[in-house]
Amino acid sequence: MYLADKILLGILWLCAAAVAAIIGLLVFVAIDSIGVDTHPEPGTVTGRTFTAAHTTHGMIMAGKVMVPTTTHYPDKWTFDVKLVSGPAVTCTVSKSQYDAIADGSAVTAIVKSGRLSNDTYCDGIK
Repeated sequence: MYLADKILLGILWLCAAAVAAIIGLLVFVAIDSIGVDTHPEPGTVTGRTFTAAHTTHGMIMAGKVMVPTTTHYPDKWTFDVKLVSGPAVTCTVSKSQYDAIADGSAVTAIVKSGRLSNDTYCDGIK
């Protein structure tokens, strides 16, 4: 086996390990947060972020062939909300909410606690 082949094989194993780690993290988050009951929680908007729509390109292995992939991410608006109960959460909001609600405003976040991690997740703003 040539040195270049060994290097390529090593890179492929690293990529496979990274994909396995990402899948494991996604499974953990899914078990932790999907299907958990939500409840309203008062808080204050402490910051905001707008992420413009963008597209990423990459390659994945399909059998022994590298296949190009394209993923499009739409515009995303979020608020950082400091909850009265203590933790701060990041809530995805609509463009109209983003435009209408100012920093420092009192809001009601729809939150839930993780089954395993006890982390607080935000499902939106009322």
